[in-house]
Amino acid sequence: MRTLQVMGVVASMAPLAFVLGLGVLLEMVLRPALPLPGALTVAGVVAALGIFAFTWAIFSLLQDMQAQLERRAEEWRSLFELGQEVTASPDLEGLLSSVVERAQHLLQADVAALLLLEPSGEEMRLAAHRGLGPEPSLATISLPVEGGPQALVVKSKLPLVVPDCRRRPDLDGPIPLGQEKLMSVVAVPFSAKGHLLGVLMVGNRHPYPFRDNQAQLLSAFANWAAVAVETSRLYDRMRSLALLEERERIAMDLHDGVIQSLYAVTLGLEAITEELGQGQTGPKAALERSIDDLGRVIRDLRHYIYDLRPAVVSVGDLRRALAELVEEAKSATGIDVRLETEGILPPLKDEQALGIYHVAQEAISNVIKHARASRLTVRLAYHRPTLILEVADDGIGFNPEEPRERIKQGLRNMSDRARALAACLSIRSAPSQGTLVRLEVPVEEAVPWQRSL
Repeated sequence: MRTLQVMGVVASMAPLAFVLGLGVLLEMVLRPALPLPGALTVAGVVAALGIFAFTWAIFSLLQDMQAQLERRAEEWRSLFELGQEVTASPDLEGLLSSVVERAQHLLQADVAALLLLEPSGEEMRLAAHRGLGPEPSLATISLPVEGGPQALVVKSKLPLVVPDCRRRPDLDGPIPLGQEKLMSVVAVPFSAKGHLLGVLMVGNRHPYPFRDNQAQLLSAFANWAAVAVETSRLYDRMRSLALLEERERIAMDLHDGVIQSLYAVTLGLEAITEELGQGQTGPKAALERSIDDLGRVIRDLRHYIYDLRPAVVSVGDLRRALAELVEEAKSATGIDVRLETEGILPPLKDEQALGIYHVAQEAISNVIKHARASRLTVRLAYHRPTLILEVADDGIGFNPEEPRERIKQGLRNMSDRARALAACLSIRSAPSQGTLVRLEVPVEEAVPWQRSL
């Protein structure tokens, strides 16, 4: 808008100034030096050249403005298309990957990275990136909020454009930008509905700095993408909550309805057995077998209810959750189940606590279903930097090299969960000698990543 105003003033004043200048040239220079016809001819040529130059300058400016407008329109069209592609991603991981890929494409940058704030608000993790060299697994990378471009953006909640990183040594901090040979960087808040989720950064290794309008474009894209990320998170939480509520409802229905009805039938059959007396052994034996069958059905249903109980485990709650798990197993089966703990548990991430809980749940469930054990011990110990979970029973055991199919599935489940935790899972068992399941989880604190963006 300011450029148009300047052009309007120039277009209005330039012809008047040109005419005045031409008059001065004619009267002060040409007429004293040349005859009148010659002076008029030269003045006409100068006027024609001036008009041509003025017209050419105006059209050049208009062409430049048109090119800028077309470029801006193309950028915003690309932004709209990229936003549609991003919001169409089917899962959160794919959505995060799409965000950095499209941000890199939008600004034609060499590097793009998305850093998300941890729940504590004191650390950030590298959630996705494009263009960086080899680095550790994304899940292990922890970047302090203090220091670096992301710190300034988190503090100000405003876009940051760094035209020349070499002149900003204060931005190195825990992220030495020079290590990736980045010349210029633009970082913008990744916010949804006024809530800061993280920082979206792009960088170039060539000496052409980013422009302010590119920062505005990236900010618009980041706001759009952040809403999609937050929506995806909320959807995942709602879906998980719905599944847990449904599992709890089924468990309650089985316990309060089916089991109570079966138990009432069992009591009735026992009463009939007593009334038959000792003289009718045939019907009495059949009824006793039916009672035993009903007892097995009730035990099986209790086991299923035990498996359906939802696991609500978060940081600091693992010990309590395991204690509840042990009490549920004890009340559902009558087995002597004990929980032993050793040492002070370190802070755990939600996914670590939940993974350990599920391994314990699977191991206890296998004991209840297959081991015919009379005693079961769950042990949780911490020997820095390893958290150890052991589930031991005195049951019939099995050959780990040739487990039965139903046992094999449980072992596979525990193995998958251990792999997700980067943990070591070992199982010792032999026929008639019980079983020991041991899970060793590394939980040492994350070391800040010393790479650059």
